[in-house]
Amino acid sequence: MHVRSFRHAVSMIVFLLVALAGAASVAAAAEGAARGTNDVTIRRDTWGVPHIFAATLADGAFGAFCDAVP
Repeated sequence: MHVRSFRHAVSMIVFLLVALAGAASVAAAAEGAARGTNDVTIRRDTWGVPHIFAATLADGAFGAFCDAVP
């Protein structure tokens, strides 16, 4: 196997694992929203950059998702 195709295969596997982890985090956050347990604070600084404060990673993913949806 060529080095280039091996690197491509490894990068695709890493990409898929990251995408699946993100999807699982958003799914867990959505479940928390259904239960009404997400406690998230989103504050924007002077330049409009959102800073998301949450107790858990799932709550933070929920906050990021809600901030991104218009």
